[in-house]
Amino acid sequence: MHYSHYFTGPISRPDDQRYRNVSPLTRLKLEELEGLLVKHQRYFNDVNEIFKWALSFAIKGDDRPLDEKLAQVRDIDKRLK
Repeated sequence: MHYSHYFTGPISRPDDQRYRNVSPLTRLKLEELEGLLVKHQRYFNDVNEIFKWALSFAIKGDDRPLDEKLAQVRDIDKRLK
């Protein structure tokens, strides 16, 4: 589990059993999303819920929500550099 000093709950790790149904590329995107959410969590209400939401769609084979959220968080990251 990954913890941040800004929020109290853990974000699931990509080696979790729930990841067994996602592709290696999706796993990499989830890892990137996790890192960026933790880095910029002050801009989001609940990073755990966002991550779980993206993961649930990815497990069902739909990466669109993950890709959209990842693009959004990448944009925030880019603007803040």
